[in-house]
Amino acid sequence: MSGGRDPIATLREFVRAKKTGALAIRDGKTVAEVRLSAGNIDDATGFGATGEKALYRALSLAGAAWSFEHGAPGARRIRTPTEQILSSAPRVLAEMERLRSAFPDPHERPLLAVETDPALPLAISTSGRALLVHVRAPILLGALLDRVAAPDLEILAALHELERTGRVILLASPKERIPLGTDEELSNLARSVRQRRRLQVGGAVRIVFAGSPHRLAVLAHGASCLEGASPLPHGAPAVPMPHPVARLPLHGDLPLEIALCPLVPAYSPLWPMAMKGTFAVVRVDEAAEHLIDPACEASGLRPVDARELVPSYDPTRVADVAKLVTRALAR
Repeated sequence: MSGGRDPIATLREFVRAKKTGALAIRDGKTVAEVRLSAGNIDDATGFGATGEKALYRALSLAGAAWSFEHGAPGARRIRTPTEQILSSAPRVLAEMERLRSAFPDPHERPLLAVETDPALPLAISTSGRALLVHVRAPILLGALLDRVAAPDLEILAALHELERTGRVILLASPKERIPLGTDEELSNLARSVRQRRRLQVGGAVRIVFAGSPHRLAVLAHGASCLEGASPLPHGAPAVPMPHPVARLPLHGDLPLEIALCPLVPAYSPLWPMAMKGTFAVVRVDEAAEHLIDPACEASGLRPVDARELVPSYDPTRVADVAKLVTRALAR
């Protein structure tokens, strides 16, 4: 076992010696394995990837520990000639690092595709068009790189193109909390809510946001950026059914619960259950409009459109999410 060396230089040594076996590159508890056959790079696994995708991730770990174990040749998933990989690796890794630097706070700020006029032509690359479907809902850069099978360099280049042309943006970091309102505003809202006595069991006031799943995912991120918001421990369900996403103090000892109702018609029988004990229902788009109204009527509610409350509503702005909540409470 050794460490502190350049993985590319290390790999080159074993290639020149025409070794057969596996080179393990360790980064903490994570291990990537590069398999060689008579000095040829045949395969790589680790870091949630295989083949060249895993190889370049391993080679980016400057200073990682490594070890070699002799063994029989394995499966071959890397077809690019070994010398071509070794000669181009420094350039590929430098370009990947440059493209990554365009996206600050990659572990905190999700990426999101911006909705554009569908009548406009997509004057972008094939890779860019293919990537758009994966960023319709907020997603962190690492998760995006793991989800898409293409090489990381190709994904980063396509993402850079989408960001440069205004088709993808970075959302706010949950560390940058936005207050729901001033203390006076929240005190008045809490007083009004208590007077109307439309609280859940347990004393919380609940607002349900209804809409298509990908738009609700954007709103859920905005809710997580509100001051005092904490996610609920059970997390989002695997199926698109109504569920709470955050709880925060409204004022004093009165908590506010924010819940989502994805408007997927197959799950409409569950919607009335989500409305029971709800203070207000806000519709963020026109999905399943003919089904949400009857679900609300059973609880004496009438959905209000988001743009009726906030005419310039933009779900990517946390301040707009805060306005949406307070204006729904004030109705």
